[in-house]
Parts: sequence; C-alpha cells; structure tokens
Amino acid sequence: MTQVYALAILIGAGGVLTAVGLSINPERPGTPPRVRHTLLAILGFGLAGISASFGGWPTGLAVVAGLGGAILLVGLGIRYAPIGGE
Repeated sequence: MTQVYALAILIGAGGVLTAVGLSINPERPGTPPRVRHTLLAILGFGLAGISASFGGWPTGLAVVAGLGGAILLVGLGIRYAPIGGE
C-alpha cells in the first residue's frame, strides 16, 4: 500500500509543481479549479496515507487518513484560492 501512497505523492507533487511553474507566466490563463483540486487531493491522499502507514496504523485506518488528507488539502485550496477562482 505504501507504493500507492508514494505514487500519489509523485503524481500530486509533480502536478502541483508544474501548475505553479506554469502560473508564473502572467499571460497564461490560470489552472482550472477542478485540476487544482484534483492535484491537491492526490497529494493530500499520498502524504497522509504514507504518514499513517509508516506510523504503524492498520491499512484501513491509513486509507481513511489518506482521504482525510485529501479533503483537508482541497479545503485549503478552496480557502486560499485567488479571488475570482483563477
């Protein structure tokens, strides 16, 4: 299961870094909210899941922790999104 969390971290972190890198160009439109929230959910799932897994939690609780991490990062992404949602 740790491989699933590691893959989620790899995809999520790579996607977030790519989105940030692309957003540096002021002439390019912002990343759509659905894409931002998906990347944050994947990253949050991986980070919380692998932390719980290495903490010795049972697999079921680690998955629940991963889902909680996904919800938390999406919530923070919505809370601190730029005005206008772009």
